[in-house]
Amino acid sequence: MNMYPNPMLDYQRNNLLAQQQMIQNQLNQLDSQRQFNPYPKAVDPFHVKQVGSIEEAKGWPVDPGVIYLFPDTGTGDIYLKRLNTENGKSELITYKPSDNDAALAKEVPTMESRLDSIERKIGEIYESISSIAKSRAADVQSVRHDAAGDVGEDAPLKSSEIRSSKQDARR
Repeated sequence: MNMYPNPMLDYQRNNLLAQQQMIQNQLNQLDSQRQFNPYPKAVDPFHVKQVGSIEEAKGWPVDPGVIYLFPDTGTGDIYLKRLNTENGKSELITYKPSDNDAALAKEVPTMESRLDSIERKIGEIYESISSIAKSRAADVQSVRHDAAGDVGEDAPLKSSEIRSSKQDARR
């Protein structure tokens, strides 16, 4: 028998027992409550499944209220299958892409062409910014040269000289 009780161990043991009791109470509450959801799960109205032939699409079962799209990997056709609510039979509609569809698909820009056009525009912007910067640098050089022309050398301008030369340039 332990002659010296450890208050820390007693505290930890009591704390763990309290946590276990709290968890058990929560579990009992969950078991006693009815899990009733007044809002049913939303049904995805479309399902897409790749098929190899029309027979595979015909054999696929359909659910009411759901439209099934079957792209045929071999022919490029697309089959649409749904349940007819009036007679309870499934309907299969075939869509065959035409030459116009292929032309439209070619007109859609690819990621590579879009990136190329973006890079071209960035290059144009860079060129215009660099030309503006060069012209401003030339303006500053001409102002500096005009102001230093009296001295006879390219001496650094004082702030008052820069202001007066800018005012003269504006006139």
